[in-house]
Amino acid sequence: LKDKYWERIQENRNEEEYDKEESLNKLEKIVQLLSPKRRKILEMNYYEQKSYIEIAEALRISKNTVKNQLVKAKFIIRREME
Repeated sequence: LKDKYWERIQENRNEEEYDKEESLNKLEKIVQLLSPKRRKILEMNYYEQKSYIEIAEALRISKNTVKNQLVKAKFIIRREME
């Protein structure tokens, strides 16, 4: 009984890892489809942990533009991940 239970847990873990990997691959593809400007803003915010103001200054755009681009990027990502 113990062995069967352990085997089932391992199967579930493997499925979860596969699903996670599949989701990450899909996310990466979606991000690559964003416009270069939108992708750069998203990367600066998420990967580099930069604030809206830091991004705006670095790219010489308004803070509002940064915010709007991130909102649009998140919308696209959510829509495509469904």
